[in-house]
Amino acid sequence: MHTVEAKIQARTEATDKLNELTVLIAMGALAALGLFGVIAAQTIPGKASSGASANAAGGTPSDSSTSSSTTTVHHHHFDSGSISSSSGPPMVVSGGSH
Repeated sequence: MHTVEAKIQARTEATDKLNELTVLIAMGALAALGLFGVIAAQTIPGKASSGASANAAGGTPSDSSTSSSTTTVHHHHFDSGSISSSSGPPMVVSGGSH
C-alpha cells in the first residue's frame, strides 16, 4: 500500500507536470497568434508592402513610417437616357461620354 506521503508526492509531481504542459501550450498559442498576425498583416488585399512596391517601380524602398498609400476608386454611371422604340433598323451612335 502507498503511504500518505507517497500519494502527496505523486500528486505534487503530477501537478508540476500539468503546470509545465499548460505553460508550453500557452507559449505555443501565443507564437501561433503572432504568426497569424504577421501573415494577416502581409496579406491585406490591395495593400503592398512599401519595399515591394518601390522595388517594382524601380525605386528604392521607402521608410514605412513616412509613406502613405492612396486607393482611388472610380465609379462609372452610365445613363441610358430615354429608351424609345422605332420602326427602323438598329443604329450605332458614337461620341457618348461616361
